[in-house]
Amino acid sequence: MKKKCSKCFEEKEIALFPIYVALDKVIRYRTYCKSCHKKRKDLWRLQNKELHNKKCRDWVKNNKEKRKLSQRLYILKNKEKISEKAKKLRTVNRHLINASTSSRRKRVKFCTPKWVDKAHKKRIRLKYLMCAEITLVTGVQHHVDHIAPIRGKNVCGLHVFENLQILPASENLSKSGKFRCS
Repeated sequence: MKKKCSKCFEEKEIALFPIYVALDKVIRYRTYCKSCHKKRKDLWRLQNKELHNKKCRDWVKNNKEKRKLSQRLYILKNKEKISEKAKKLRTVNRHLINASTSSRRKRVKFCTPKWVDKAHKKRIRLKYLMCAEITLVTGVQHHVDHIAPIRGKNVCGLHVFENLQILPASENLSKSGKFRCS
């Protein structure tokens, strides 16, 4: 079935026209095609940049849960696309990743006390090995976490065996460097 666009006057397939629900609760097709509708919206955005930005900020502010859900759905639907993009970014920004890794290594070294001997370091390595084995067995990603973070706002923990715990990755990432007193 075909329909004529009221903007570009071209005859196009009905599927190329946006649909809407009319006041009488009937689903109808717009009089203009999707490409004309997009051009019209883009032009309006350019002419009303401040108003558009304000509307977007207000929508985000009023729809936090809906936005969070749509972001999660996007991530689930586009895992490969996101993975490829991340891989490309890592390749392009290799120097930044190296700097960050080096910084973390220095921080861990700084937070490792002088009294930590080879036996203690071996226990720390075993904790990391246990974490890898738990991940393999359960199929759920786990992290070795510092109970008192080595770069916290209020407290700076030590990189010692007693300050390490194994947590599921999701729990560790939600903790995000915060020290929780229990």
